[in-house]
Amino acid sequence: AAAGGPELLRGGIEIIGNLDSRGYLRIDLEEVANRTELSLEKAEEALRLVQGFDPAGVAARNLQECLLLQLRRQGKGQEVEAKIVESYLELLARKKLPEIAKLLHVPISRVTTAAALIRTLQPNPGGSFRRTEREAIVEVDLRVERVDGKWTVLTSEAVIPRLRISGAYKDLLHANGQDPGLRNYLKDKIRSGRFLLKCLRLRQQTLSEVASAIVDCQTEFLDHGLSHLRPLTMGEIARRVGVHETTVSRAIANKYIETPHGIFDLKYFFRPGYQTAKGDLLSNQTVKATLEEMVRKEDPRNPLSDQEIVEAFQQKGIALARRTVAKYRAALKILPSHLRRSAA
Repeated sequence: AAAGGPELLRGGIEIIGNLDSRGYLRIDLEEVANRTELSLEKAEEALRLVQGFDPAGVAARNLQECLLLQLRRQGKGQEVEAKIVESYLELLARKKLPEIAKLLHVPISRVTTAAALIRTLQPNPGGSFRRTEREAIVEVDLRVERVDGKWTVLTSEAVIPRLRISGAYKDLLHANGQDPGLRNYLKDKIRSGRFLLKCLRLRQQTLSEVASAIVDCQTEFLDHGLSHLRPLTMGEIARRVGVHETTVSRAIANKYIETPHGIFDLKYFFRPGYQTAKGDLLSNQTVKATLEEMVRKEDPRNPLSDQEIVEAFQQKGIALARRTVAKYRAALKILPSHLRRSAA
């Protein structure tokens, strides 16, 4: 990443930090760009860089991309195998090999060979690096509770290290006043210890201030749930707390907060979003929840197409592209309308 400059390095670190246990990237590139203040093109460049790392398929956003990355690494990015993965993965899963051969205008034997190779690919490239269940246990660092009618952040005492400088060293210092070398050594170590304790206190204070600022911005979520999560950037929190944005990023890394709606990684609250025609801000998570509700309430005999969903959002004052609807629908594991009609 050094060859690509600090922007690529920043984008690559953000991407790597948001890979799940299977090796998949679980946030949108728009969110990567938003969090790192990069252009979407630069975020895409950073993604291509990370996708070039081992194991092949890492940082894919879905199964199709994961398999294609592995095929390209094998030099088969333009072969029958890649064409099957790009367009006919569902037919392959249903073992419709003759139909695939007909669609691709190739012999059935070639499709059989391709299918055998595709089966050797790794659908979970991060599986070999998966942490054990014991290592994956989450410790809550903070809690948010309503105190005197206001949402308040409380620090979990279990995760705060109770450190102090042992009195034995102070006694040793007073008992060896005649030995300048030992005295200076002890004074230096005690000074270093005090500095460490001060840094830990400041770190905890910064975490509390950042979490409190997040809670102040997300009161609608705390009051009403996930559908009311608002868009938020680290830059906004940094301005509220009076620190640099990188300080916010470091402070929230691997930190969890317990809320009335469950336990969340503090990173979860930083979301890109949309502005409605009325000027209201909505997070992409809220938009996804609205889409999910639309599909849940649709007529199963006449399910909504992606274009109809776009139009329904327009009526709510939210401008979405059809490709964005398709992307969110896929992320929510909602089938296309013609397949939902079949299921009904």
